[in-house]
Amino acid sequence: MDVRVVLVEPKRDENVGAVARVMKNFGFYSLYIVGDSVGEKAFYVAYHAEDVLEKCKFVRTLEEAIAGSHIVVGTTAKTASENNVLRNFVEPERLREIVEGKNGILTLVFGREDFGLLNEELRKCDFIVHIPANPAYPVLNLSHAVAVVLYELSKSSRKGKGNVGSVAGSNAVKLASVEEKEKLLAHFREFLERVEAREHRVERTLLVLKRIFGRAGITSREVRTLHGMLRKALRALEMHKE
Repeated sequence: MDVRVVLVEPKRDENVGAVARVMKNFGFYSLYIVGDSVGEKAFYVAYHAEDVLEKCKFVRTLEEAIAGSHIVVGTTAKTASENNVLRNFVEPERLREIVEGKNGILTLVFGREDFGLLNEELRKCDFIVHIPANPAYPVLNLSHAVAVVLYELSKSSRKGKGNVGSVAGSNAVKLASVEEKEKLLAHFREFLERVEAREHRVERTLLVLKRIFGRAGITSREVRTLHGMLRKALRALEMHKE
């Protein structure tokens, strides 16, 4: 998979420069920033990775940053119990296992240095990655967090399984895009509302489905199959109602 790194509203130019540097260290070059620009300090800190910053794409929203992706992974230092579906997580090693051997765009989303990603931003991600650290001080510097995740993903390339800037994936299976999965979830929402599920149950169920689809690496063909199943179920409900 091709890897895209997204920084959401980074506060310090030095951190952006350090991220560019570790990206080049591990052979990744696609950087998106939700924000306007970066200053000279970023280029100074990047040191030999100025090309990553020069090719960086600036966007206004997270939606623009993840457009066209096939798997979107958020990051968080804040975890919760199993009952909190939003912040259920995998560790970086498990992330590599999930995406290895798949094709498409893997987008890694990193939050602000002071308070990370908002809940509504985490909901846009297929699943969440957490780096286990000292519980007394679990929050890593932005560039350090990026380095840990990219190091784990780079193992595939170092084994000769992938190209620079990507995680190994040579099969022809077409993963579903973010947009395809959102349409499928909207179809599931229609079904759940038709069977009069409670609103809070609808939201929780949709988030659970999003996490399952993300970890499974659902394909475009599987999405079409589920659409067909839902259409039949909705027709059956309509006939029953009549």
